[in-house]
Amino acid sequence: MPLSGYTFRERILIHLADISFYSLIAPIGRTIRYEVVGWEHFEEIEAGNKIPIYSFWHDRIFAGTYFFRDRGIVVITSQSLDGEYISRFIKRLGYGSVRGSSTRGGVGA
Repeated sequence: MPLSGYTFRERILIHLADISFYSLIAPIGRTIRYEVVGWEHFEEIEAGNKIPIYSFWHDRIFAGTYFFRDRGIVVITSQSLDGEYISRFIKRLGYGSVRGSSTRGGVGA
């Protein structure tokens, strides 16, 4: 998404947030040890050529974001400035991004 709709200050903040978030999550994510319970259910979905819907608990987003990277997952983020921060850095982790929320663009997302 082009940044032309944002002020110069907001564009700088978006780039700084993008780099900062990625710089925090990537190295810490490499040190986390994961225990996966129920993975057979995910494999069953994939074997059936179905597309899973992922949901992360808020207190697990940090670890989940790293664990599920580079799997072709598309994340819905709001059309706000905060959503732009999130959209930019999750793309660095291999996610797609669709913009929408309950009040703006949610149906399209």
